[in-house]
Amino acid sequence: MVALRSCCKQFKALCDEYGYIRHINLSMNADYMNLLFLRNSGRHNLKGLRYLSVSGFNSPAHWIPFPWPMHTIFTNCRMGASLISPPLSPTTELRVIDFGRGILRMDWSKVPKLRYLELQVYDADISGLVSCQGLEHLQLYFKTGKKELPTWVADLPNLVTIQTNLVPEGKMHFQSKKLRICLVPKKRRIKIRGIAWRLPDPCTCGIEHCVAPYKNSPYEHFTAESKIVPWRHLMCEGYTLNC
Repeated sequence: MVALRSCCKQFKALCDEYGYIRHINLSMNADYMNLLFLRNSGRHNLKGLRYLSVSGFNSPAHWIPFPWPMHTIFTNCRMGASLISPPLSPTTELRVIDFGRGILRMDWSKVPKLRYLELQVYDADISGLVSCQGLEHLQLYFKTGKKELPTWVADLPNLVTIQTNLVPEGKMHFQSKKLRICLVPKKRRIKIRGIAWRLPDPCTCGIEHCVAPYKNSPYEHFTAESKIVPWRHLMCEGYTLNC
């Protein structure tokens, strides 16, 4: 549709009057100049947009002046350090793979219908993500290693899968009865910088095969209302060392 619209004036007029764009793929190897046409004309063509994939751009949000579609993917992009605040969007799936070393900041209230979120970034501010109560699938992988998983994640009513490398702030009791996959580290971080730290006593949760070597700690095994999540996904795991 985008290529057809760029052929000539007649096709452009026909597409502007009768056509709707369903998919847009933008990358440095593609003819992304078509986006400049969409910024200034034929904006009604985007009412039917369902899928947007952006790859290899710096601060790509500035190139998208229209509401993000249902499926929005940013791959190998540097999202920038400024706050990303798109127009109120019907986005249900958002994936961001950012190889920069900045902190991803976004106004999560602009995507209230979000159900699937994947973030593979250096760091991100997810404090406002609590407004997306419809989240079903959550994948959070941060390279910085300093962020903790907030406990409100366990209160998401429709959570089905959660996969992350973030250590929780405390013990988690997942409220969703739909939970099927819970790949969350339950290890307490112990920093060792040439000093012998005294490790706490073994866990006293009383569950057979529990391997956590600490007690009176908020990082005990998880619990869940769901009856279908594997029990091994909720068990204690012990320590991880940050040297």
